[in-house]
Order: sequence, then C-alpha cells, then structure tokens
Amino acid sequence: DGDAVQVRLENGEAIGAAQVVIGTNGFIIDRDANLEGKLRSYWTFVAAWDDPGENTPNAYYFDPRAHYWARQDGKLIVGGEDVPVAGLNFRAPPDAEGSAAKLARWCGSTFPRLAGRKPRALHYSVFGETRDNLPILGRFSPRSRVWYVVGDNGDGQSTLSCIAWLLPRAMGLVRASADEEGLIAFLSPGHDSLRETPRASA
Repeated sequence: DGDAVQVRLENGEAIGAAQVVIGTNGFIIDRDANLEGKLRSYWTFVAAWDDPGENTPNAYYFDPRAHYWARQDGKLIVGGEDVPVAGLNFRAPPDAEGSAAKLARWCGSTFPRLAGRKPRALHYSVFGETRDNLPILGRFSPRSRVWYVVGDNGDGQSTLSCIAWLLPRAMGLVRASADEEGLIAFLSPGHDSLRETPRASA
C-alpha cells in the first residue's frame, strides 16, 4: 500500500511497516504461495544414551535419517528424521516405536558401543527443511518489501545465526562485504539446490 506493507493479524488488528520480515522453519508450508514447493516437513527423533566422554560440538551428517549428534553431560545425543509429514497432520508420527527402533539400529551400527542398548530418553517433533538443506534469505522480487528468513533445522543454530547476521546486510541496513554479498546472492529464494545457480527474480 504505497510506501508501506499492511499486515492484518488474526485478531483483525492491522499494522503497517516500511518492510516486513517473515521468519519460519517450515511450519507455514502450503500457506504461503512463495514457499510452496520449497519446503518439506519430516517427523524427527532425538535419542539420548548414557555415554561418558568429553562434550563435543554438534556434528552434521547429510543422511536421510540421521542428521546430527553431540555429546553433552555424559550423554550421546543423536537426532534424525524418519518419515514425511502427511498433509497437515502434526499430532503424532504414524509409527513412533518403529521410527525409534530404526534410529536405535542406526546408532548401533554407527557407534558399535551402543549396539543392543536402548536410549534412556526419546523425543520427537516436526523437522522442517529446504530441498538443499540451506536456508532461504531474501525477497522473491526486487521490488518486494517482504523479506523471507527461512531456517533449516538440519544444522540448527549455525544456519539461523548465519541468516540472522546476513539479514540486515541484505536489507541494506549494514554495509556488506564482498564475501557476504556473494553468500546473500547464493541463499536468495531463487536457488533450488547446491548444484544450481540462483535464478534471477522476476
């Protein structure tokens, strides 16, 4: 609306701003036409084993069912995704016990000392990601006043920290270095995979 973006909230209140930033990690799939087809959701599981040793940083692993692990407070924590979310069913995974057993078997083969052991704790939730496991940062049109900051849970805090650092530079609020400008272009909404050059916005 002229020089402002008008946003109407669920309670009917309207607010305006020069620019708007939409931040999500995948839970508005199919509710935003710009993000349609760019995100997918999986049920993800996190299991913890008693496994003494020094704390280690998160290790990221590009595998469809085991994404990361870390050792904290004498426990080995392993997280992995299992099955796609069907429709908008975010209530519970279809086979939590079977998915947990798959994760335990993977841990037993990857970390032989865990073979045959059950985790002491298990948690599940929804995992949102982009097709190439990279965040999305930018606008879908150079004339748009709506910016997207779409994280990918696969590498958690590091991707979120990266796009949080880059956002004010992408918006022109902070001067960006040449390397930062290159990364901003690489993470633009036009990119589809690590193998493709970002497409120019319409």
